[in-house]
Amino acid sequence: MEAKSRNENGTFVQGHSGGPGRKKKVSVDYRAIFEHAVTEVAMFRIIERALADAINGDARARAWLVSYLVAPIPKTMKIEDATTLSRSKMDAGVSQLPPEEFAVLEAILSKVEGANNG
Repeated sequence: MEAKSRNENGTFVQGHSGGPGRKKKVSVDYRAIFEHAVTEVAMFRIIERALADAINGDARARAWLVSYLVAPIPKTMKIEDATTLSRSKMDAGVSQLPPEEFAVLEAILSKVEGANNG
């Protein structure tokens, strides 16, 4: 005699899921496969091509390069956030700026702080 898998309401009794269960998750390291397939030479050629295309006006190539070379810029930012972000994050990298770029940055921050306080 077979064990009863459903109760009188037609739902499965505890311990009987009624199905074959979930399929076992297959773990594939796609990153390792990708790194093996795309050599450094091939990646260098891809980057060279994207650079040449970007120089020739290809907006998609330019966007692709910029996405890897430049930190994302938020679309909107409150003035308070800009001041806090600038002052807290700037200190670490400011010493590496040439004096003329530092002066420009200081002028911008002064305007932001002035707008924030005024």
